[in-house]
Amino acid sequence: LKYPKFGHAAATDYTARYIRYGMMTRDEAIEAMIGRDEPLRPYITRVMHNWVDLKEVLPEGLKTLQSCKAHGKKVYVLSNYADDAFAVVEHKYDFFNLFDAKFVSGRLKLMKPSEQIFQYVISATGHEPSRVLFLDDTPGNVEGALFCGWQSLCVSHPGKLTEFFGLE
Repeated sequence: LKYPKFGHAAATDYTARYIRYGMMTRDEAIEAMIGRDEPLRPYITRVMHNWVDLKEVLPEGLKTLQSCKAHGKKVYVLSNYADDAFAVVEHKYDFFNLFDAKFVSGRLKLMKPSEQIFQYVISATGHEPSRVLFLDDTPGNVEGALFCGWQSLCVSHPGKLTEFFGLE
């Protein structure tokens, strides 16, 4: 991830992945990112500890979740999130109580689009892969789910969920 405001790469892909895999703490990642740029410590630290607050709930996603639950569907979270960051957003938003289970990369030490994480979910839920609909905004994750036999939809633009599910 690049933060042009700081004029260089403040977070490298490997540190972000290591955090989400649960292989590196946020503080260890900060130290790795700072390297020889000690003057950037306060900026990098602020971004790394407060980025969760920048997330916002998409009304279309919430409406889809509520509709699926109202129709008696099992709904799960499968997220590439660090365990500590997921705990923050899970506590912040009540709608997380609607999910039947939560599969978080930082807890499982697995990450989308690896085949292992999709197999783990199938094993834990007992669902037939072909009976699972996976929604994600990252094409690579959708491809990983398709490879594992899941039905999948790439939510690539606003309105796609509303259109797909026929929600108003």
